[in-house]
Amino acid sequence: MTQSERRLMSVGELTPDRLRELRRIAEAGPAGDWDMIELEHSTVLAMLDEIERLREMLFRLYQDTVSGAYCHRCSLSAGDHDETCAMAEVEALLGLEFERGVRDE
Repeated sequence: MTQSERRLMSVGELTPDRLRELRRIAEAGPAGDWDMIELEHSTVLAMLDEIERLREMLFRLYQDTVSGAYCHRCSLSAGDHDETCAMAEVEALLGLEFERGVRDE
């Protein structure tokens, strides 16, 4: 593992592809007879499960708040939220991208 792979990643860097890669690495990880290695291995898998579960829940909550191209929180279009709207950060965390400034008439 390289130094850059060891660094702590931000939540935004945990894309679905990166989560799948981390799961593959964890599942193929050392399965020695040492209790500590096994504990760390199961802990990593449990944490990946929880991250995936929370991302799915966050996306469902986002869908309840931003229906179609309209945000019920700030009354603006998806991707054009005002500075007080948490949905802008949610879009960034989930990797959702929109054309800025495009509004439904």
